[in-house]
Amino acid sequence: MGPPTPPTHHRAVPDCAYLHAERRKPGVTLELLHLEYLEQHPDGYRYTQFCECYRRWLRRRGLSMRQVHRAGEKLFVDYAGKKPRIVDPATGEVSEVELFVAVLGASNYTYAEATRTQQVPDWIASHQRAFQFFGGVPEAVVPDQLKSGGVVPCRYEPGVQGTYDDFAQHYGTVSLPARPAKPRDKAKAEAGVLVVTRWILARLRHETFFALAALNARISTPAPCACTAPAAASSSSASTSRRCARSPPRPSSTASGRSTPASTSTTTSRSTAITTPSPTPSCTSTSTPA
Repeated sequence: MGPPTPPTHHRAVPDCAYLHAERRKPGVTLELLHLEYLEQHPDGYRYTQFCECYRRWLRRRGLSMRQVHRAGEKLFVDYAGKKPRIVDPATGEVSEVELFVAVLGASNYTYAEATRTQQVPDWIASHQRAFQFFGGVPEAVVPDQLKSGGVVPCRYEPGVQGTYDDFAQHYGTVSLPARPAKPRDKAKAEAGVLVVTRWILARLRHETFFALAALNARISTPAPCACTAPAAASSSSASTSRRCARSPPRPSSTASGRSTPASTSTTTSRSTAITTPSPTPSCTSTSTPA
């Protein structure tokens, strides 16, 4: 047997929090920080392991807290970045319109409509129609910090636009604008915008609309889905329609007018509000005697 193995020498671990703070300063690179690290610890890590240690620390640092949403607690609202278009029938001019999206936090139940602008009258009217669609008013509305919803963008105490604040007080709710540059504060709205873009705008990309009312009527029309196709009809039974699995249950409303879906949810499943078609009536034939 050979001589015993000498004890392993432990190298100094770099202070990753200090490295992260220093990297924000102009002109500071990991290579420079590694040279400074070697001046203090000549037998420390070489550059490759130095960078790997810092990257492992960054991956652990990127954790986020899971949000739990109670039924009827929050309604997340936003405008889609991808805009639908309408055509002026007289001049042929094509103009872009806004797409308003509202998503309930617990059930992911989604409402979408097209409006002319993002200005305060359209912003308030979209909220009113969304409340009517959901059949109740949530405890809080979480918008982005757009000009129609807030006048003072702030991380902790944003200033709410006056008309929007009066609207919220009239309906017995509050406005809680998301923090600037923090999309995870309104992740439900971001996911809802993605679903609406894929399941509505993408399906309507080959259609032309000449009026805003026609566009909204088409948006509210349920899209055909394979899981809503009627079962094979027989001569003795009527065909039935099945509800799409992506469609969440419609929230009920209490006496106070607040929406109360059946359960809470912590998932971020991308579900859209798909209207269930009414069952197809069976056809009966009547023979006429000769």
